[in-house]
Formats: sequence, structure tokens, C-alpha cells
Amino acid sequence: MEFVVSGETFRHFQVMSNELSTPKVIVCPSDTRSAATNFTTGFSNTNVSYFVGVDAEEGKTQMLLVGDRNIVNGKDPANGMLELTTNNPAKWTRAMHNGTGNIALADGSVQHVTTPGLQKLIEHTGVATNRISLP
Repeated sequence: MEFVVSGETFRHFQVMSNELSTPKVIVCPSDTRSAATNFTTGFSNTNVSYFVGVDAEEGKTQMLLVGDRNIVNGKDPANGMLELTTNNPAKWTRAMHNGTGNIALADGSVQHVTTPGLQKLIEHTGVATNRISLP
């Protein structure tokens, strides 16, 4: 959680470097960001295309685990942290996937959804507030 407070989302992916073959897999082909050459030298939030759902739990299978970073809710994220609630609807920007996005849920499934689909996923997570750490 210390990485969440500091706004260093990339650190969540850095700890998985032994399981990931290359940093290229954490940059979406639809994103304008560049992949890092390795997980140490120069690796930062600018080399990551995906948010991390910081409240995901094993028992709550519909929680947001990871997703495309082109998500907004009308509020500026504090230290990269964005709070998603049904009272302040989230939406996709046109920065990637032409206004849609991909979400991985805690149950292991991945869904490509539109903005209404995103809002429905947030509504069905089972919690009032979903915190995500944006790169």
C-alpha cells in the first residue's frame, strides 16, 4: 500500500518482473506510451498502460483488479488514486481503444467494455468505493 500513497503504480508491476517476460507486456498497443527496456533502469509510471485496483480481494470476485488507464470520473486523482463510485460515474476517454477499455476482474476474467459496461462493473463489485491507482 505504500506504493499507492506515493503514486508509484509502476512498482506493482515491477514486483512481478520475475513472472513477466518483458516490460513490453504492460504497455497496451493502443497506448502512446513507450515500453521500458527493463524493469529497473528508467522504469516508471510512464511505461505502464494499466491501473491497479488496490482494494481487490480474493473472495470478492467482481472487484476491479487491473484495467486500461484511460478512465476518468470528473475528479483529479490524488497521488494517482482515483475513487470510483456509483454516485460519481466513471467513463473511458478516447485516449485508447476509441473510448472503450479492458478490465480484469479478481475472478481472473477480462472484459472489453464501453462506458455503460464500465459503470455496470463498478456497480456490481460489492463495495461502495473502488480505489484504483493510475500510472
